[in-house]
Amino acid sequence: MRNKYDEKHIFSLTDLEYRKKYPDSMIVPPMDAQTALDELTRYFLGADWYVVDPLPTIQVNTLAVIEIEQRYKGCKLRRVVSYK
Repeated sequence: MRNKYDEKHIFSLTDLEYRKKYPDSMIVPPMDAQTALDELTRYFLGADWYVVDPLPTIQVNTLAVIEIEQRYKGCKLRRVVSYK
């Protein structure tokens, strides 16, 4: 099943201090690069995806990118999906 876009979840991953400092900002709050990659891995590979070997995070990141590209290489959007 395809994961759905969840705005509340995405914003919960962003910088809390920025959101506190600029509560009415029209600009999207920043997200740490590792957090972004973790979220994309969860979205594309599933919440149960993990690496068995005790590898450093930077190597796990490489494995995640490889698997995402292998699974989605050549995928084409057949229609525009609107979640709102």
